[in-house]
Amino acid sequence: MSPLLPWKKTRTSESSFSLPISLDRRSKQRAFGAKMGLWASLALVQFLVTPWAFCSTPCPPSLVQVLEDDRFLPSVLSSVQKASKEIWVATYHFKAGIHPRSAPDRLAQELIKAAKRGVQVQVLLEKPEDPLSEQAREHQKTASLLQRGGVRVYWDTPQRRSHMKVVVVDGRFAFVGSHNLTRGGLRDNHELSLSVDSPCVAEKVIAYLKRIAKEGGNRVP
Repeated sequence: MSPLLPWKKTRTSESSFSLPISLDRRSKQRAFGAKMGLWASLALVQFLVTPWAFCSTPCPPSLVQVLEDDRFLPSVLSSVQKASKEIWVATYHFKAGIHPRSAPDRLAQELIKAAKRGVQVQVLLEKPEDPLSEQAREHQKTASLLQRGGVRVYWDTPQRRSHMKVVVVDGRFAFVGSHNLTRGGLRDNHELSLSVDSPCVAEKVIAYLKRIAKEGGNRVP
């Protein structure tokens, strides 16, 4: 197997996927995102439970739930509200600080509440190559909001895109899929994620996120 090579943060091409001609541009993007999210979720879960994942033994069978579209947010919010020890969040796009009732802000506020009751809350954000880009500005706003509330924020390295969408709660519940933490990802788009009840899988995901955070120059406990 050839080694994985570093790559620049470039847009993913949709040309290799066949979509109905009648779909408009936005529908194509949503369909493409949902398809990629499902494949990524299944691939990651398969990777994490195989014997060669992180050179460790395979994880035992886990309880897995499919969370399509707007079923994702209520499940994550419920898990975050019950958290007692630690929460990890890693996402390509987190757009909070818009309106207290917006879907991303509801999650941001629950993360802050968890931090204030003593839960270790850690969020890993994408750091775009262009610091003046819209996404960079949105992430700076989100990071400031979270940090003021006691949440620890990490940045990835700008040389490599971090496209995962993951939430891990109390070292047991892992949410993995296509949902970005934006209004589009949490309300408007067709998205698909998986909820995995497995301390083994959660441990592997956290180890992976810590490695990416360290690559970005962060001090990770």
